[in-house]
Amino acid sequence: MQTDSSEGNGINYSELFGQLINKNGEMNDTVASFLYYMFPRELFIRALSLIESCNMFIYVLVPSSVNNETNQTLKCLESFDLVNSIYDDAGLHRLIVKPSDENIPIYVDLNNWMCSCHEYTDLMLGQLNHVHSGNLATSLLKDIDDSQKFQEDRFAQLDAHSLSMQRYIHSEKLNCPHLLAYSILLRSSTRILLHFLERGQILLIQINNMDEWLKLHINVVE
Repeated sequence: MQTDSSEGNGINYSELFGQLINKNGEMNDTVASFLYYMFPRELFIRALSLIESCNMFIYVLVPSSVNNETNQTLKCLESFDLVNSIYDDAGLHRLIVKPSDENIPIYVDLNNWMCSCHEYTDLMLGQLNHVHSGNLATSLLKDIDDSQKFQEDRFAQLDAHSLSMQRYIHSEKLNCPHLLAYSILLRSSTRILLHFLERGQILLIQINNMDEWLKLHINVVE
């Protein structure tokens, strides 16, 4: 397991998330127990419950193309190809939670570590009040500019494509079950996401038309 020697107690959460489901398709109780104690406010249990709720959606934009010989629209990709494109960050995708007890969908952005839920908003406001005379970025961000100390962990990582610096959010200060749940799915390994897709607990939806893609964003804002 990779650790960050500069921090002393660095943990590769991506690796742990990837070990959460064993090769038999069952929960790894040892890893689950460890992760339970690593997150406050029972975040890990709440994240797992969210994954099992069937309320988590992944929308992927797959522009349709036309076969010149048959004039038929080609637009369907296999789940495996879609999952790989999401992990490679090769295409546009949106993460949306549709709670059963609320009418307002929750928008999650892992790349920028943002969530539209009330819990995230309250934590952010708390951070703003705490550092009103200081620098919020200094409080929430951890930059690693020494390539010798780069980490393999993708959990709470920002600007993942930079070759000269790694930037992480201090997730112990700013986290919610929605961010953690999608991190388990999308910051671990494709095997984990495919496992929950096959169980029908996560819904992966292709959108082939740009108008439909824009309507999705409008509905989330509304």
